[in-house]
Amino acid sequence: MPTQVDTDRIAALQAMRASRVAELETIDAASDYGNPRRGLLLADIAALDLGFPTTAGTLEVWDLMKERPGLLDLQRVAG
Repeated sequence: MPTQVDTDRIAALQAMRASRVAELETIDAASDYGNPRRGLLLADIAALDLGFPTTAGTLEVWDLMKERPGLLDLQRVAG
């Protein structure tokens, strides 16, 4: 059974993810696909989804994105 600390951590991670998704949606709504922040947001969201809510996790996903361009965009569309 999750403790209060676990519950608080999960809520904080969900809030962090929601704020990044909102920022990404703002960039996408403006059709500003060349915005360098967009790639970092995608990497950050994916790292959070994979359970790596750290800068190191974001950098790992960023490296993957450079190796396989479009991978995270396809994942995002697929849900």
